Amino acid sequence: LKARVTQHAIVLLEESKKALATGDFEGALSLVDSAETFAPNYVGVHFIRGQVFDKLKMYDQSEESYALVLSIDPKHQGVHFNLGNNAFNQGKFQKAANEFRQELMLNQRTDVLVNIARAYSNLYELDSARSALMTALAIDSTFASAYILMGQLFKDIGEIDKGIDYTTRALELDSSNIDYKYLLGSMLLQAGKFQGALPHLKSVSEKRPWDYWAHNNLGLVLIRLGYKEKGEKYLAVADSLQNFESDIESARNQAQSNP
Repeated sequence: LKARVTQHAIVLLEESKKALATGDFEGALSLVDSAETFAPNYVGVHFIRGQVFDKLKMYDQSEESYALVLSIDPKHQGVHFNLGNNAFNQGKFQKAANEFRQELMLNQRTDVLVNIARAYSNLYELDSARSALMTALAIDSTFASAYILMGQLFKDIGEIDKGIDYTTRALELDSSNIDYKYLLGSMLLQAGKFQGALPHLKSVSEKRPWDYWAHNNLGLVLIRLGYKEKGEKYLAVADSLQNFESDIESARNQAQSNP
């Protein structure tokens, strides 16, 4: 009988995962609550409830849910990873690093190592960040996000050529990633490699007609390459996008101050 009840809870939890994936948070919570009536001590109930609270940015409630998971199964994979992400999103980078470290003891995953590196880079502990990334790449030499973060770390300490090398490798591994194209194009611009920057920034501006920085940087590249008129057009578009953003921000602030 217990197994059948738990199986019923599992079915409800699978439905709650689907609701969560589609952004139906109220439906997901309702299904989790129903599952709990069949299996109150089932670890999946509390874990998925925690995931719903994560999405709702209700971090205190998600922490309570994950505490219940750990009280049932102290080595449940994913709990410390999620807690680390929540801490990171709140700017609590030391707590994030600690949570990711605990997850790493349970599971040597490359995405955990990259998140450790992100936390350490925000704490300006660059040697620790690089060490985590090198470990990630030793596990999986094709993990693009490790290369992209390594590229950013080198750029930030002024080693732009190394930054370009790592960012280029990331884009080779994930050639359709528009963020990687932007980062590489901007680094090449910074390094004075205007011809190399041109195709990447052009691609980003076409895919993201609302992106101020893509248009601004493309305009600068075109001017440096001698296409003054074309470049100035992109700079004018960038200015109008910046003004539009400023107007939206002003309207938002006004709405908040006059509810």
